[in-house]
Formats: sequence, C-alpha cells, structure tokens
Amino acid sequence: YSYSLASLTMACSYSIALIASLKHKGNLKNIIIGALLMLTSLCLYQISLNIFLGATTLLFLVKFQKNIKSSLKFLFENAIKAFIALASYKLFFINPLVNHTKSGYLMLHSRLHNFDDSFFSELLRHFMMLSNNVLEVYYELRILSLFTLISIIAFAIKYIFFSNNNRRIFNALIFGCTCFLIFFFSFGFQALLSNPIYSVRTLAGFSITLLASFYMYLNSMGKWFPSSRIIMILPIACFFLLSYKYANLRRMESGFNYHVTSLLVSDLNRLNLKKGASIYNFGNFQHSHLLQVHYKRNKILKALTVGNLQIWFINSYLHYHFDTTYYLDFNLAEKSGAKLCNKAEVLSHSIHYIVARKDEKIIVAHNNTECYKILEKIETN
Repeated sequence: YSYSLASLTMACSYSIALIASLKHKGNLKNIIIGALLMLTSLCLYQISLNIFLGATTLLFLVKFQKNIKSSLKFLFENAIKAFIALASYKLFFINPLVNHTKSGYLMLHSRLHNFDDSFFSELLRHFMMLSNNVLEVYYELRILSLFTLISIIAFAIKYIFFSNNNRRIFNALIFGCTCFLIFFFSFGFQALLSNPIYSVRTLAGFSITLLASFYMYLNSMGKWFPSSRIIMILPIACFFLLSYKYANLRRMESGFNYHVTSLLVSDLNRLNLKKGASIYNFGNFQHSHLLQVHYKRNKILKALTVGNLQIWFINSYLHYHFDTTYYLDFNLAEKSGAKLCNKAEVLSHSIHYIVARKDEKIIVAHNNTECYKILEKIETN
C-alpha cells in the first residue's frame, strides 16, 4: 500500500534527477545547483541516482558529437555533483538514520560488497541477475526489441561514419561504452551492494534506456526517412497494452485476495474468540490458478504484479481490526510451526488455508507451508 501513496514523491524524485543532470549557467553555480537538486532527489527516492547517471551518459553522447572538450567538462561537473550529493546524503541522512533506528532493512541494503577474493565473482553474479531483469523486458516485448536494435544500428552508422570528425575508431569506442553504461544504469550501482534489491521497482533507470532508443531512432532513421517516425507508435503501444494487462491482473489479484480474506475472517469470527486470543499465522496468500497461468505466459507481468503477499495478508487483518482485538503473530519459523501444529484440532479446512486450535492458540496455516501439510494429515487420520 505504501508504494501507491509514494508515487508522487517517486515521480518528483525522477524529475528532479533529470533537471540535476542538465547544464546550468556558470561553472560553480552549475555544480552547487546540480548537487542540491540531486541531494533532494536522493532524499525522495534513492534509486533516482540511476536516472541521473543514465541521463548524464546520454547527454554526454549527444554533446560529444558537437564538441569533445565541452562534453568532457560536462561529464566531469556531473561527476562532482553526484559525489557531493552522495557524500552529503550518506553523512547527514543515512548514517544518523541507521544509528538512530537500527533499521535492519537499511543496514542490509546500504552496504557495499567487501573488496575481498569474492568481490569480482559477486559483482558479476549481481550484474547478471540484474541484467536478466532488464533483458526479460526486451524478450517479452519483441516489437520493442526490434525497434531498439534498429535504432542502435542506424544511429551507430551515423555516429561512427558521418560525424564531423574522422576518428571512426574513437567514435565507435565512445558509442559502445556509452551504450553499455546507459544499459548498466538501468539498475546502476546496485551490482556493487552486498545485498541488492532485485525488485522491478529498482529499475527506474530503464526509462533512460528507452529514451536513448527513441533519441537514436529520431536522429537516424527519423532524419533519413521522416515518414518512418510513425513506427515509434509501436513500442509506445506495447507499453500501453502492458499497462492495460497489468491493471486487469492487479484487479483480479485484489479480488481474489479479498475473497480469501473474507472466507478466513468469517471462519475466525465463527469461533467466538475471546479478546486477546492468540492467532499464529504460517505462510501467506497464494495466487489463483488463473493468475499463475498469466504469470507463466508473461514474466514481466509476474515481476510487476507479484508483491509481498504477506504484507497484503497482514493489512487484511488490520482492515478487520484484528490487531486491536487479538494477538497476531506472523514471524514463526517452520520448525516451531511443526511443533505447534502437531496434534492440533482442525476447525476449518479450505484449499487456501486450514484453521486449527491447540492449547487455546489459534493456528492459520496457508497451503504453501509445512504446517498445512501436517494439519491435513491430522484431519485425514
């Protein structure tokens, strides 16, 4: 739920990061304004750093064609902006926050990998896993893949062979490096973290990769064959179609989860539990068979739609005010669950969950847990 409310701050963070990457008048003024904007963007949403770095790389590629000296100066100034913003964010926000809250999440996902014997192997492993998330988008959206390939080839021909200078090998090297960096900044320096977040929401930098594809097409095929610009509608239409499918699946998933929740709450209410009774929960919601079929067909939709179903489960309890009426426990390990579920009395059984009782303790076991299997055997016997 929190991410639906945070969409405004995320959008603002992305916009500010883009503005920070632009050149402002005056050298010192440019660095100060850019660093402050980037710091603001990091405070709103940290992953916007990838947008800043990706946009900087794309702008460098554009500027390099016109003036090598000014493009290198632009790159240097933006590197200073990023360094100042990151150092300030680490010093004045992250360190005090971690020390004050002792947040396990912050500590887990903010540490760089130790520079030891496993550094390069871990870096490569993270890079491959994060790259796979981006490549799956191209694999599922074939029209986007074809459009991107045409854009890169056409722009490469123009950039390498028809630039103002005659340094073709140098131009090819610059073009290849910037293309790789733009792709890399789809997920950015997460590859350097000891515990990166592989969620799709961290691929905000992929938007710059798309922007680069459209820019390359417009400045190559779009100029050689102006009427071919209409082809740009196709990859845009792919994303509109993907959004439509995503919204439908999200609606279906919400309806299914509410259905399971209402059945579970109804079963629990029929027990006439005393106030303060203990409810121990094992596992979380599972997707309906229809949703699982859709997810097998389209990995992007699965990555977008599949969230933390236990969070949904917990919020469902909160919706019915169970948190103020009963003692709820969601953190029991499977080993302790096996002990608790043994010799329990099964009260209600569905394909989604089993409700049982043992020593005045109520057990809710979802069908993806060992506890569910144990209770199912008890009922059968």
